[in-house]
Amino acid sequence: MDMPNLVKNLLFPEFCTACGKPGNTLCLDCRQKMDPINLQYCIICDRYSEKGATHKVCMTRFTPDKFLSVFAYNSTAKKIILRSKFGSKSFKLLDILIRSNANMETLKQLPEIDVVVPIPMVDKIFNRRLINHSEYISNKVGDILKKPSVEILGKRCFSKSQKRLKKDLRFQNIKGWIFLKNQQTEIKGKRVLLVDDVATTGATLLEASRVLKMNGAEKVYCYTLAKDLRYN
Repeated sequence: MDMPNLVKNLLFPEFCTACGKPGNTLCLDCRQKMDPINLQYCIICDRYSEKGATHKVCMTRFTPDKFLSVFAYNSTAKKIILRSKFGSKSFKLLDILIRSNANMETLKQLPEIDVVVPIPMVDKIFNRRLINHSEYISNKVGDILKKPSVEILGKRCFSKSQKRLKKDLRFQNIKGWIFLKNQQTEIKGKRVLLVDDVATTGATLLEASRVLKMNGAEKVYCYTLAKDLRYN
């Protein structure tokens, strides 16, 4: 180890994001606890689907065409994602997941796309965190795929928090709360990759897909770094 890095490590030692052990941002033990998703699921029925394609019987005019997620939202992935949301530079912890081999293999399953679009954030939450984590992921994924990342969706403030609602009520609660920020935005005929950090029920992704397809998107593919498998 060269002298500058040695001094840096002595003054500012790294700790594992998940367990707190000194050494690396993610220690070997916690890295081995990460659970890559090898079998993808239909975003509508949450049953197995080859490469995440939406089942024909589940498909409607406005549903996404495919859904891919990289990791199961277990305790390790959850700690990384939650801790990325607090602190001025904490969002860079997401690079642990973005740069992983599992993510690179997942991105290979995508069809050709034209543009990457992040799930929007409510203004009051953005003002508190000063960064939209979905946008950060979208920019990074756009760089990997060599496609533009554009923030064209907005989100109104919910009357009720999604986190406190059961699955069926989440779909009802978010209806109409996502919108196209600029009606002149040209997405007609485009193949869109819709990006978020975590998928639970998929309600937000489905509503965003509806808005994009209503405004002319040809295909909508959904992608998240993690998926909560409790709903499968």
